[in-house]
Amino acid sequence: MKAAPYPPDVRAKGWRFELEPERIEQSDTWPLAGEIAMCQHALLMMWFVAWSTQVPCGSFPNDENVIRAKCRIPSEVWLDCRDILMRGWWQADDGRLYHPTLTRRVLEMLDRRRSDADRQAAKRARTRADEDGVTAESRVTSGGLPPESSTDHRPLSTPSGVESAAKPPRGTRKCPADFAVTDELKAFAIGLGVDWQYETAKFRDWTFATTATDWPGRWRNWMRKTAEKRQAVGSGQRSFRERDAEAAAAEVDEWTGGLLGRRQQGTVIDMEEPNRERIAP
Repeated sequence: MKAAPYPPDVRAKGWRFELEPERIEQSDTWPLAGEIAMCQHALLMMWFVAWSTQVPCGSFPNDENVIRAKCRIPSEVWLDCRDILMRGWWQADDGRLYHPTLTRRVLEMLDRRRSDADRQAAKRARTRADEDGVTAESRVTSGGLPPESSTDHRPLSTPSGVESAAKPPRGTRKCPADFAVTDELKAFAIGLGVDWQYETAKFRDWTFATTATDWPGRWRNWMRKTAEKRQAVGSGQRSFRERDAEAAAAEVDEWTGGLLGRRQQGTVIDMEEPNRERIAP
């Protein structure tokens, strides 16, 4: 007996079973099966069951009754087609039957899986190298460096001339509690004419409020903005609503061809004769 062509735990695992029509037509078994009713159908069913349900993939137990039952082939059809259906199957040293067509497809599947696994491993290695900022060559430790671990549980010492690369500190959106306004910063704010104490309080509350956890800080910012709007209106500046209303009126006047502006200037429009205007007394 010949050895099994692949390991006993090989499974299809959803891998599609693809047949080559040209190779099937050129085989000797397929035209012979075409001379017996339902023989080609039973042949395809055997290949499909052996590929999708058997372990290892593409094999059958050495029992024709079990094969017929697994493939759901009626007894009368099996008796008529038995010599054609079992053509090409051979027994390996593991006691199971294998077919050359299925064996070839299983070996192709295994090669494809190995190549895919190697490609994924290389991709992961490149990703780790990009994240660490090192290449595959730099991962190799030369003989002069100490080992990466110690069996006596002593802390490893950094070799002389080699400094560990420290990661840069990460920033934060919150204002640190120990943040202090230096004299230089105060002079900068005063030079701009800004109340640095008031604005510093706003700055602290704003940075804490960005985390959506300091709700009192958000409330204080809301109150400050409201007070600033009232001060702007009280100082003679127009509010946003007034400016929006004037802009809307100007847009309507432009759309109506200056009708609103002419009415304000005392021009009366004769609606019966739109091309003639008269000046109101």
